[in-house]
Amino acid sequence: AAPPGAGGGGGGAPPALAPGGGGGGGVVIPPELQELRNNPQFAQLGQMIAQNPAMLGQLLPALQQSHPQLVEVIRQNPQAFMQMIAEAGGA
Repeated sequence: AAPPGAGGGGGGAPPALAPGGGGGGGVVIPPELQELRNNPQFAQLGQMIAQNPAMLGQLLPALQQSHPQLVEVIRQNPQAFMQMIAEAGGA
């Protein structure tokens, strides 16, 4: 498990990176996840995970092999990542 203090609070960051968000709960999406969100394949991935959340457990180890930095950002920002999945899945 990660130490409780890892990641910081993230308070006070301007929501400039979330145009038209409106009611997203104030989750700030880090730039690395913004890049992922702009990937055309992410929309398909989001829909698959939204329909079958268990797929995420299979996906992360595979992603760890090819993009370890991305998996680290996902683990540091689970709320932001899940918000992106929900948006991509049409929720």
